[in-house]
Amino acid sequence: MGWGSYYQEIGATAREMIISATAYKWNEKPHFLKINGSKVINQVTGATLSYGELSGKADQISIPQKSKIQKLSDFKVIGKPLKRWETLSKINGPASFGADLDLPEMLYGTIKHPPVTESKIISVDDSKAKSVNRYIASILLEEMIIVVATSTRSAIQGASKVLIYAER
Repeated sequence: MGWGSYYQEIGATAREMIISATAYKWNEKPHFLKINGSKVINQVTGATLSYGELSGKADQISIPQKSKIQKLSDFKVIGKPLKRWETLSKINGPASFGADLDLPEMLYGTIKHPPVTESKIISVDDSKAKSVNRYIASILLEEMIIVVATSTRSAIQGASKVLIYAER
């Protein structure tokens, strides 16, 4: 089944709330209003409002219990071929990824979870991790440890040496 129907319901609900917010703002009947791209258009007067202009109103509208999902023939994106804007830069090489980022004094981290799912960490022994070159620290959170180092490899090696004591 997938998530498609849930996203359609979310989109339909958002659309109705945006139309309701516009109708309230303009004191207009909702059936005269239509969404087109990032704007609401009054089909009688031709007036438009952007979503940004409605952001303060839409959250004041009550959420509809059941929204009308568009017919398949009205879809503008789903089922249509779309050109991906980033494809050429990925193929030709100029695309930049998070892993490509390198800043002065940049730190790297990895997460280590307790061995038992949904357990709470009581204590941590990172004494052996301190022997890893470029290891900096283990940061204790309630459900995980974040191991920080000056390289990805050191963070991963340090995490492998951290002992976690936890309880359910």
